Amino acid sequence: MRHQKVNKVLAGAVVVLCIPTFAYFWDIVWDRTNRVEIIRAVDLFEEPNPSPSATPIGILVPREKLKVLRVQFGDVHMSVKIQRKNGDVGWIVYNQESAEMNDY
Repeated sequence: MRHQKVNKVLAGAVVVLCIPTFAYFWDIVWDRTNRVEIIRAVDLFEEPNPSPSATPIGILVPREKLKVLRVQFGDVHMSVKIQRKNGDVGWIVYNQESAEMNDY
């Protein structure tokens, strides 16, 4: 069920950015709703050839936050440092345990 959603998002993608960082590989998809969805986080040491069926994490980022500056990983959360079009820098923090996302 979740993979069907990912395939649908990929089919409607306008821009796909691939950001390698640390030992992880992120796919960021800008879809027709003008939002960016980080759909995949794969540990390259465990899976050297990540596939499109890798588990999506489904973080949605508004289009004005498209510029991703850095991605950090914690024990149960990950943080995406973004820069808005007006130049402001902020963080989007996703907690894997509670499935909550906060924008700072």
